[in-house]
Amino acid sequence: MELAGGWDAVRRACADLAEQHTNGFHSQWRDTNLPPTILALKPLLVEYAPEYGRVSMRIFGIHSTGGHSVPYFGLEVVTASGSTDYRPDVGYGGGVIGNHHSAYDQVAEGIYEIY
Repeated sequence: MELAGGWDAVRRACADLAEQHTNGFHSQWRDTNLPPTILALKPLLVEYAPEYGRVSMRIFGIHSTGGHSVPYFGLEVVTASGSTDYRPDVGYGGGVIGNHHSAYDQVAEGIYEIY
């Protein structure tokens, strides 16, 4: 997290991303069209969904058929004002390991690790 500048820097970068892409945003791995703070986290996927008021990042996790899957880990950053009651939607949704998350921890105000 230090490479990204800390939680406040991540929150600001996500807020900037939301302001620049009011209709939403979807980025895949190795997309360099992201704020430097977010790029420092090396996410596989970054999505902003204005209807949910959050930026979601998949940091790692991938399913491997017949191999060793990498468990899911990501961040959700609340970008909508007044969203103090927000909690990530977690639980086993029928996905395979590496493609879903079932728990979360709040690591800073409006920022959640999901795994």
